[in-house]
Amino acid sequence: MSEMRLIETREMALDDIEVHERLRPVDEMGLGAILMTLREGEAPSDPVDVRRVRRNGVVSYRLIDGMHRVEAARRQGQLTIRASIYEGTDADARMMEIERNLARAEMKPVDRAVFLLAYKEAYEKKYPEARAAIGEALAAKRWDATGIMPVASFAARVGEMAGQNETTVRRQYRAVSALSPEEISALRDAPRWVGYKDMAEIGKITEPEERGFVIGKLSAGEANTVKAARKTYAASQGKAPTPPSDRDQKLARLADAWARAGERNRRKFVEDNAAEIDALLREVFYDGGDAE
Repeated sequence: MSEMRLIETREMALDDIEVHERLRPVDEMGLGAILMTLREGEAPSDPVDVRRVRRNGVVSYRLIDGMHRVEAARRQGQLTIRASIYEGTDADARMMEIERNLARAEMKPVDRAVFLLAYKEAYEKKYPEARAAIGEALAAKRWDATGIMPVASFAARVGEMAGQNETTVRRQYRAVSALSPEEISALRDAPRWVGYKDMAEIGKITEPEERGFVIGKLSAGEANTVKAARKTYAASQGKAPTPPSDRDQKLARLADAWARAGERNRRKFVEDNAAEIDALLREVFYDGGDAE
């Protein structure tokens, strides 16, 4: 865990808080919730976290956690915000930022994976001995007789914090390890959250054109899974039959359910839904409509 040292908590000028590289952009939905709270006269319960940095005799304050609260305060025209000021290393500051975010349950899988991968890098920068060892290095670790207590691996530490096993933690951060920042950004825009399995599958696609096609389909909401997007791509290349549309799939399921229901259940269904069925029949056969 991070070992940042709390110096003080006080009001700070927003202009004094520097915002450097962030692991994820501001989410407008989350920001909107904070703005609504502010407009109702309530103040955010938690101060933002900043890091005091001294470089070449110059003191600056860099945001650790609370980007949405800072942005909301700025949009509200505030000049100050309550902040907890810490001191510590680059690695500890990054770990603190990630720990704060991982504690929030509403994160998309892609964001959680990005945060876990960054946490791994910061954790192993602080504790080089926690890196996974192989070959001779692994044997040396196993037979180390110095009596020094070993540092827990990154996956073990995060698993303990999150109540997950090490295998689950590894699966999550490895899902984005083969994706570029541009690909991650596109997957964030997908209307349906992209899961760890699908992200890992994208990382295995070596053909750039297919990979871009699949990510584009997911991002646009035109495919729900990588498997479905790859089938569509194969069909577009003449390598597979065109997959049925969403409408065709629904009609096929409806026809199958009707066939399996039996005459007695079909009759009961028609009786229970007679008015709606009659209206649809009139629309199709008399009005010339194409009911969706």
